[in-house]
Amino acid sequence: MANRDTNGRRRAAILIAVLGLTALNILAQTLVFRDTFDDGIDTDYLKPYTDGRDYMGRALRLVRGEGFTAAFRDGIRMPGYPVFLAAFAGSLERPARGVRIAQIIISAAAIPLSWLLLLSLMRSRGKALLGASVFALWVPFYYFSPVLYAETASIFLIGLLCYSLAGFDPVRRVWTSIPPAIITAALIYMKPNHVLLVPVFLIFMAYVSRRRGVPVGTRLFLAPVVVVLLLLSPWTVFISRCQNSLVPLTTHGGWNLYLGSGGYSHTTPWAAGSLATRAWEDLHLSDEEGAADAYGRYTVETRAQADRDYRKRALARWTRRPLALTAYGACKILHSFGFSFRGPRDLVVMLHFLGSMAFSVYLWKRRRWREWVLLLWMITIAVMAQAFLFLPELRFKTVLFDFPALVVCILGAGVLLESDFLPGRRGGTRGIDRVRPAAIV
Repeated sequence: MANRDTNGRRRAAILIAVLGLTALNILAQTLVFRDTFDDGIDTDYLKPYTDGRDYMGRALRLVRGEGFTAAFRDGIRMPGYPVFLAAFAGSLERPARGVRIAQIIISAAAIPLSWLLLLSLMRSRGKALLGASVFALWVPFYYFSPVLYAETASIFLIGLLCYSLAGFDPVRRVWTSIPPAIITAALIYMKPNHVLLVPVFLIFMAYVSRRRGVPVGTRLFLAPVVVVLLLLSPWTVFISRCQNSLVPLTTHGGWNLYLGSGGYSHTTPWAAGSLATRAWEDLHLSDEEGAADAYGRYTVETRAQADRDYRKRALARWTRRPLALTAYGACKILHSFGFSFRGPRDLVVMLHFLGSMAFSVYLWKRRRWREWVLLLWMITIAVMAQAFLFLPELRFKTVLFDFPALVVCILGAGVLLESDFLPGRRGGTRGIDRVRPAAIV
């Protein structure tokens, strides 16, 4: 009885510590970003990022009663984040302030979410608390809290996707594969590039099924893929009708592909001094035809045509200079993982990448948590593909990569300490190639 009371008090103390850690994070963000609460849609905190005006403009069209078609018929943006903004634009006098406060809370919610995930994997509340402390201190998760961009919500959803994958059970695969599919669809509604996560979570589930001795058949992939397609189909039908052409997600992919082929000037502040910028300059990749200037002349109704035109322009650039663009793409990948060596931020990104890769190899060799290692490697490939073909901003890597990378680092550190520094614990079996069901607290 005494042991039960002691364990109950310990569980309560750890839960209070997790909530306290979350509250401290919210307080710290509020103090750091307090000067942004009086800003308009743009913020002095990150002046280069101005797409918030476009996001909020669409949200305001919705709340003013202009209709969904007026807000989204050009197909440039997915509707997820503007709809999120509309919830504040319709009910608050200063919606931008409300959004920033909400995003601070959402970003801090990654701390208890990481604790739940690590608890379900490591089966130790204390270890999970230490891991959650790492998440609380990982600044990139909170960097975009005051910016009206979809990054903050997307990072939380990536964490939720990881948590849902921890609950995947091959024996009940039809039902336990549905939550990851729903969350992935929500991520795609935030940003279209998140469609790359579909094969990632499918391969994760196939690997877990195979390791558990459950046959990997069509049914494993059918249910989640159908769910994703069904959830995305209303948007695809809507935007295709608006553009009188098949548009699966957005009409902006061709433009981004053109930008990714070097067809624009590297003058944005985030690109200054980067390895990608230096390669772009040395390889003389600027578009002498001025094709970027023509993009703004397409009307709302011809955005699908613009998408096709700029895909052709990007393909033509690749056809003319394949080796140069391959080298440029490689430099964009290196930049995305911190190898631009511009200062402390790049150094931290690079060390985080190298550390997570080192821990992933260590875990794979030890046959521990291989499903999470595979997940990280698949996401790394997705990030590399995205940087190679499109733009290499660090924020794109942060959204997809950082949450699972921290999970792998924490799991790897736990196995390393358990195996190599504690007597009598070498060669343990916990966490070998299987997913623990999500913890119930």
